[in-house]
Amino acid sequence: MAEHYEIRINGFLGPLLRTTFSEMQCRTVRSHSVIQGRLGEEDLLRLLQRLDQSGVRLLCVRTAQPG
Repeated sequence: MAEHYEIRINGFLGPLLRTTFSEMQCRTVRSHSVIQGRLGEEDLLRLLQRLDQSGVRLLCVRTAQPG
């Protein structure tokens, strides 16, 4: 079952990394970036692996209300 997630990372997502998350909403807030969208468990794990492989520092992963 898919859930709506909010993922916060340290720093900014460049254009190339943003295209990786084309189905997700990406925005910058002060010194970190927020990725939001609806994901199934396997999709969430793949997204987190991509972030890890890219050397991105994860700040927070949580379920959130769409909006």
